[in-house]
Amino acid sequence: MADKIYTIAVATTDGEMSDTHFGRADQFYIYDADSDGYVELREVRHVEPICKGGYHYKDEMQRGVEKFADCGYIIAAKVGEGAAGVLSQNGIKSFEIAGYIYDAIDRLIEYEGLLNLFEI
Repeated sequence: MADKIYTIAVATTDGEMSDTHFGRADQFYIYDADSDGYVELREVRHVEPICKGGYHYKDEMQRGVEKFADCGYIIAAKVGEGAAGVLSQNGIKSFEIAGYIYDAIDRLIEYEGLLNLFEI
C-alpha cells in the first residue's frame, strides 16, 4: 500500500500533455497521485503567466510560485533556472518532463521511489 500522496501541478495547454514552459503557462492541472497507480485530477488552476517576454520580476515570481504552496511538485516541459530556484526555496520540486501527463506523473513517482530507497 502506498504511504505518500504526491500533489503535482502540471503545466499544460490541453489537459493531455505536459507541453508548456512553467513561466508561460496560464493553466495547471493539479493531481493527487501515489505509487500504487492512483492518479486523480483535483482541479484546473488558472494563473497569470510569470514570464514577461523572457524577464521575470522577483516579486511576481515569488507570488506566482506561492500559488502552488499546496503542491510538492511541478511538472512542465521547461522550467527556467530562476523559477526552479524559487520553487525549491519554497519546498517545491520541479521536473522538466514533456509528454503525456499520466506518463510524466508515473516517471516522477518512479524517480521519487528510487530516491526513497536510499534514505536512511
